[in-house]
Amino acid sequence: MRKALFICGILALCLIGWKSYSRRSVSVEIAPGYTLTYTVAWGWGMDQQLTLAPRWVPRPIASSEWIEIWKRPYNSGAAVYATEQGGRFFVGTSYKLLIVDISQRKIFSSCDMEAIPPRKTPTERLPPQGNAADEGLDPEALGLTRYISPGTSAGAAPTNPPPSGYYPGLRYLGRFGIVGPQGSALSRGSEVRFAPAENEPEPRLALQMHCG
Repeated sequence: MRKALFICGILALCLIGWKSYSRRSVSVEIAPGYTLTYTVAWGWGMDQQLTLAPRWVPRPIASSEWIEIWKRPYNSGAAVYATEQGGRFFVGTSYKLLIVDISQRKIFSSCDMEAIPPRKTPTERLPPQGNAADEGLDPEALGLTRYISPGTSAGAAPTNPPPSGYYPGLRYLGRFGIVGPQGSALSRGSEVRFAPAENEPEPRLALQMHCG
């Protein structure tokens, strides 16, 4: 009996250790009393998820599905936008568009191009797949799916976020992402971070998606 309990204890510790090693999360308060958490999980592949929870409550009230990162880890990351009223948020993940509704306490997921908020040039609709047209719109801007530089400071979401340069009526809060490994370090188990708008420029067309 003692041997069985000992083995169960060892297995439980291994499971806790593996989960600690294979997952990284960061939370940021996006509205009074509500936090948005970004989690990256390393397993046979690599996935990312966003969850919504009231502040100081350990269990989320809403979550997205796990989103597979196809070209790990470089296609990871999520840019967060707020409407002018602040009750609804749009999160660009490159793969799917996530809509966080505080009043409904839900996270909606969409692959419908019509769900993307209109751009500042609404007559110019880009195709679902990224191509040279994306870069041609704003060639100096960086894209969404990339590491966060180790030198980029983390922080809280800004209380007065800047207007989006691409989507009228939205304000850019910042970007979640994996912090780039230094030297010969592997990306598995790397820190994840929320870089607020004052430290991380708005990615180019971050709400475009590639649902493929």
